[in-house]
Amino acid sequence: MLAASQDGLVGPSGFSAERAMEWIRGQLADSRRHGFAGIRVALDMSWALQPMTGIEELPTLEEEIAAAVSDAEMSVLCGYDRSGSTPSHWR
Repeated sequence: MLAASQDGLVGPSGFSAERAMEWIRGQLADSRRHGFAGIRVALDMSWALQPMTGIEELPTLEEEIAAAVSDAEMSVLCGYDRSGSTPSHWR
């Protein structure tokens, strides 16, 4: 099962860690309904390099993902295209 994450992570009003976790939990629930033991989540996070509302919530999302991974059969990989960013993005 494959799902696009952009709509789940970023809404019309910007980024929300709560919205993103709702999407991730929904994906996990859907996978269980389809008989899968767990999920692998690979997120292209290049959108996070753009100015937007709520971007300061990314650390909250990372903490919540870490907690969710410990409670579920789930692995998460977040990738960033470093060629499109500056060193200040990586602090």
